[in-house]
Amino acid sequence: MIRRRFISAIVAGIIIIGGCTGPNDSPNTASPDSTPTGTQQTATDVPAQPTTETDTPSPTPTATETKTSTPTPTPTPTPTPTPTPTPTETETPTPTETEDDDGGYY
Repeated sequence: MIRRRFISAIVAGIIIIGGCTGPNDSPNTASPDSTPTGTQQTATDVPAQPTTETDTPSPTPTATETKTSTPTPTPTPTPTPTPTPTPTETETPTPTETEDDDGGYY
């Protein structure tokens, strides 16, 4: 459907352009062969103007700012410190016999 409309528009444009540039049937137009045969004058008393070319700078593209929202980091929960176990007192067995400094028992 879209192709058919597109092709129809192109064909219509070609027909319109062909009608505008078609042969001119008017008898008042001069044929291309009917150029005047007189001498042509050249303008010699007018000095030639030097042509100056100015280079127009192309506009610099402006940077467009795009704002991207950065996600706010979620705070990581601080771990609760685990309590260190308190050392339990263990009873050391008392020896029944202890040795003196001089090697005797008491």
